[in-house]
Amino acid sequence: MVLEEFAVVPSVINEWSDLKIMSLFFGFQNGAVIPTFPRNWMSYLKTKAANELKDSDNDEYNRVTERLNYLKDNCLIRSGRDYDTQNNKSWIENALTQHKIAPFYKIICNEDTNGSPDVIKFEKLDARLLSGLRAGKYKRNAETLANNARLLLLASKHIKIVDPYFTYKKGYKHTLEQIISVSDLANRQNIADFTINTSSIRGKNEINIENERKKFIDMFGQIIPEGKSITFNWWNDNLTKEIHPRYLLTERGGIRYDRGFQEPHDLEEREHKTDISMMTQQETNESWNQYTEELSHFKIVRTLTLKGQ
Repeated sequence: MVLEEFAVVPSVINEWSDLKIMSLFFGFQNGAVIPTFPRNWMSYLKTKAANELKDSDNDEYNRVTERLNYLKDNCLIRSGRDYDTQNNKSWIENALTQHKIAPFYKIICNEDTNGSPDVIKFEKLDARLLSGLRAGKYKRNAETLANNARLLLLASKHIKIVDPYFTYKKGYKHTLEQIISVSDLANRQNIADFTINTSSIRGKNEINIENERKKFIDMFGQIIPEGKSITFNWWNDNLTKEIHPRYLLTERGGIRYDRGFQEPHDLEEREHKTDISMMTQQETNESWNQYTEELSHFKIVRTLTLKGQ
């Protein structure tokens, strides 16, 4: 997948300069995120910084706090994994247990574990570990399209799908069902907004939005979880053809889908691959603003909010 979890024991930070290495290596835009495993991952480091720096060097303490906040905003995701605190298990024992249940991409620690290829010492981090991440070619089936965004979706509160051709075809419905599933929309209370952004002009023709709205109600209303809502926006770019790239955007990061979110009807076509890639933070911010009405030179010409019944 373009985005993977690296389990990192917080005690690998021996020198505060190590935080700079972590901020350069990890991050959504690099395809490498760190689960808060255990849950007090960040508080451990903030307490350590306060104990070591706050009274003696406030400038250094402020720099370290700023880097820790950067990691929190750009590199950390909630783990959701069990961590055994009752049986005196070490961090690495807990990590290896969870690795068997749902594999991490790599485990970063301070100790050797009998040459396991999935466990790496912090000092051996290098760019080669990221070579299989961030971008790749993936099959166009709904499950694969959605799973590439799973970690980003679970870490985010604001979700925007952008696809100018998003319409009432079953291939879009199948992918949206999978995205709803992997984002755990049904069970979460912290998703603030979930929008799908399509175009009011396809090719050179204005579409019949009223007809499309009716079809959307029939097709997509049935897959939205009870008590949740998804808003569909039709945008007009005045025939500039700027509404073309397909994205999944959130406040944490963005993913570009070269051929969009439609699962092909033909089974053989689903085996064909498409480019999927993590976006840089600048690319994400620019695209996010482009689909935020008060910041964009595009205009929303119609909106539909569907609520799950």
